Amino acid sequence: MQCPRCQQDNPSHAKFCLECGTPLRRTDASSPPRASYVDVERDLTESLDQQTATSEILRVISTSPTDAQPVFEAIAQSAMRLCDATMSVVSRYDGELIHLAAYSHVSAAAVELMRQRFPMHPRRVNIHGRDPGHDGFHVHR
Repeated sequence: MQCPRCQQDNPSHAKFCLECGTPLRRTDASSPPRASYVDVERDLTESLDQQTATSEILRVISTSPTDAQPVFEAIAQSAMRLCDATMSVVSRYDGELIHLAAYSHVSAAAVELMRQRFPMHPRRVNIHGRDPGHDGFHVHR
């Protein structure tokens, strides 16, 4: 049986490709394609990264019960790692204004500019004021 991923010829009794580990399936048009070992491994790695970030943030919360700033900084660091971004900015909304909460790997000039603009009223013209459900909010990498 030929592997759909790497095209390796495998014995007919093989359940996985001997070359790349992709699950082999019998030709049955009604069954959906299976995820390859590489896909499963990537998904597991992403899940572990998310759990690690959550664990770190919870640890910071437990060590700073009265000070939210270290928590916001941990969120900024985790967001940057999880999104494979070059920088991150965390803002918080108090019901009226958006405040700069934390940032990671932001240039000094950008920090100064943000400090001049925050706090701000939510508006659709800036990324911090967009509604993630309606305005096409994106993570910038």
